[in-house]
Amino acid sequence: MRLARWAGDRTWRERLLLILHVGYAFVPIGFLLNAASAFGLVAGSAGIHAWMAGAAGIMTLAVMSRATLGHTGQRLTASATTQAIYVAIIVAALSRICAVIEPDHSELLLHLAAFAWAAAFFGFAISFGPLLVGADRRKAGPSLAA
Repeated sequence: MRLARWAGDRTWRERLLLILHVGYAFVPIGFLLNAASAFGLVAGSAGIHAWMAGAAGIMTLAVMSRATLGHTGQRLTASATTQAIYVAIIVAALSRICAVIEPDHSELLLHLAAFAWAAAFFGFAISFGPLLVGADRRKAGPSLAA
């Protein structure tokens, strides 16, 4: 119900907002997978991977990118690089979930998930690191040393 109230259909043009909806969608997906595991349809860890790799992983990158742009005075829009980072983290989450659901293909899917996960967070570090290192510390408030 909460996800429906967010009006995700109106965020399609701005990927910086859309990714929040995508990440949040993994919460009910996790519950559905957990329910399916109660009936023996999928392994019990499928839902946990939806929550952790999906919801937590995607939301972490989404909030880190949005906060970095906002706190460094950049435009609040997702660049092509940022969108590629989002695609990588979604691929990582889906691959990790599918590795549990499809054990015959788990080795390939786990390698894909690991590569995409590393690409997403490494991509964030490369893309946003310079903004964070060069950010004007006076905007962030008093330092701990002061």
